[in-house]
Amino acid sequence: APTPVTGFMAAATKVAAFGALLRLLYVVLPGLTWDLRPVLWAVAIITMLGGAVVAITQTDIKRLLAYSSIAHAGFILAGVIATSPEGVSSVLFYLGAYSFVTVGAFAVVTLVRDAGGEATHLSKWAGLGRRS
Repeated sequence: APTPVTGFMAAATKVAAFGALLRLLYVVLPGLTWDLRPVLWAVAIITMLGGAVVAITQTDIKRLLAYSSIAHAGFILAGVIATSPEGVSSVLFYLGAYSFVTVGAFAVVTLVRDAGGEATHLSKWAGLGRRS
């Protein structure tokens, strides 16, 4: 997919999904939150570790950002699990900041180019500071 679309989808889908999850757990089913905490903690830990480990092995910047996004979902889920007003406000702040940073990161990816178009392989980013 084109990089601007990828950046928008990476941010927008996460905001929408966690917005819906907050609404579901805190408005529709507030009593169910306590029952789901062990499962949600397991999912949060798996996504944090799995996303980070797989992101480290990537050589393509777009894939690295995508797997990093998975790890971020685990951190956001930790705020959801907090089941407190502070947790909700933390999640909302994180989602707002994450959206701007993600769109910005993908915007930078569109700007780094070589003769063949976008330079998404990490080897093309080596020495970028010296070349700019």
